[in-house]
Amino acid sequence: MVIAVIFGGKSCEHDISVATGRMVIAALSREVVPVYIDYDGAFYCGKIPESGNIDVSKLKKVHFSPADRAIRCGKKAVAYIDAAVICLHGLNGEDGSVSGLLQLCGIPFVGPTVSAAAAALDKSMMKKIFSALGMNITPYFVTDKFAFLSDSASLACKAKELGYPIIVKPCSLGSSIGIKIAHNEQQLLEALAAAFEWDVRAVVEKALVDFEEFNCAAMGYGNDFEVSEVEQPVGWKEFLSFSDKYGKGLKAGRKFPAPIDNRLREEIQKLTLEAYKGFDCSGIARVDFLFKDDILYVNEINTVPGSLAYYLFSQTLSFSALLDKLIAFAIQRNRDFCRLNFRYAAPAISSSK
Repeated sequence: MVIAVIFGGKSCEHDISVATGRMVIAALSREVVPVYIDYDGAFYCGKIPESGNIDVSKLKKVHFSPADRAIRCGKKAVAYIDAAVICLHGLNGEDGSVSGLLQLCGIPFVGPTVSAAAAALDKSMMKKIFSALGMNITPYFVTDKFAFLSDSASLACKAKELGYPIIVKPCSLGSSIGIKIAHNEQQLLEALAAAFEWDVRAVVEKALVDFEEFNCAAMGYGNDFEVSEVEQPVGWKEFLSFSDKYGKGLKAGRKFPAPIDNRLREEIQKLTLEAYKGFDCSGIARVDFLFKDDILYVNEINTVPGSLAYYLFSQTLSFSALLDKLIAFAIQRNRDFCRLNFRYAAPAISSSK
C-alpha cells in the first residue's frame, strides 16, 4: 500500500506542518510518498531530509489530477496512491481545500471532510456550530477590518459590554498566531489592528481569568469511534502563544492524564465525541476546553492537530498503529462514498416562455 503524506503548505503554519509531516513519515509502516507543498503552494515529491530546510531544487514538481490516483510530474506518473495523510495546518490545507482535491481524485485520505475543515477553521462558524450543538461557549462577537477602519468606537462599545479582559483572534488561523489579550480600549484597538494583519475578520470574545484548560481527541467512522484520555496544558499565563507551544525552551507543559475526577473526565470525553460527530469530522480531531467555576466551555476544535494529537492515544496505541487505524477508516469512508449514486436519470426538461 502506497501512502502519500502531504505537508508544508501556503500558510503561516507551514513550519509546524512540516514537523507533523516528518513525524508521520517516520512512523508509517507502509510505502511512503512525501508530498511537500512550498510557501507558494507548489507541490513537490522526492527525498525529504529528516531535519533542516527543504531544498525544492532537489525535488520534482508534481500535481494531482481529478479522477486519477496518480501523482504526476508533467504527464508521467511518479506514483499511484492508495491513500493520503493530510498534515497541513491552517489555510490552503486544513480549510478543506486539499480534502476537496483528494476527493475529486478518488484518493482516500486521513483528514477532515471538506465541510468539517471549512467550518472548524473559521472560528465564527465554529462557535455557531458549538452553540447549535447546545455546548457552552464564552460570549463573543465577530467583526472585520472594514468595521474597524470605519467605526472603531462602536467595536470598543461592544467590547466594553462583554467586559475586559478581551481576547482577539483572527478568524481563520491556528497555532495562536495573531492572538492578543486586551485589558482596556487602547489594547483592544492594538489587538484588532494586529489581527487584521493576518485575516480580514476577527473574533472578539470574553477572556476567562484563572481557568483550567483541557484537551481531548476523537477518531473513528461509522459506528466505530474512540475518544482519547484527557490532558491538561500547564505553564502558561493568559493563553498559549505560538512560542509557548513550539519555541525553544517551551513554556507549555502538560499533565497527562489530567488530574481530574471521573465526572469531569467523562463530560469532556462525551462533549469531544459530540463535537467530532457534530462537525462530521474524519481523521483525528482535538477539542479544547476551558473550565471555570464548575462550568465547562468548549473553546475550539482542531481538525488537523499538531502531530495528529497521537500522544493523546499513546496509552493504548503506538503512533504507527494509530496511523494504520486512521488509514483503514479513510479507506472504508472512501469506499462508502464511491458506492453512492452519482447519476440521476432526470425526466426530459421542457423549456417554455
